[in-house]
Amino acid sequence: MYHRNICNLDESYCERCNTTTQTLEHIFCTCPIAGSIWDCIGVAVSEDHYKRPWLLEAEAQLPRQVALDVFLVILWQIWKARNALIFDHRNSTSRDVLRCVVADLGAWSCRYKTLESSLLRWQEFLLHRPSPPLYPLPWYGRMNLYWIMSINT
Repeated sequence: MYHRNICNLDESYCERCNTTTQTLEHIFCTCPIAGSIWDCIGVAVSEDHYKRPWLLEAEAQLPRQVALDVFLVILWQIWKARNALIFDHRNSTSRDVLRCVVADLGAWSCRYKTLESSLLRWQEFLLHRPSPPLYPLPWYGRMNLYWIMSINT
């Protein structure tokens, strides 16, 4: 944000990390909440992915017809979680963000008349994703934080 003259340097650090400046890559890929979300759904992201989310669908083994829409909703909810932390001082977990994604997909399902079954498969996938491991995994260039993803609770 600092590089785009949206805020000064003192205000440009991530509210969650406090040590990293807010760049698009950090917000959508390397911030612990974003990294945890992508890890929970089994998708490896890089700078190319958030700039071109249609590349993500190649990694998901779910209906491709709605994959781009699903990934855009995920990016949107990551952004909203960031704003909620900054403006409302409301901290969201990856579970909270994924719940919002599933709710948004449900709200928009009426717009997918012929693709509704594809959208429902994505919702089921996100709802019933196995919990990520509770033990630390190797460092892969980003902070790995894992939270229990019992979406149904």
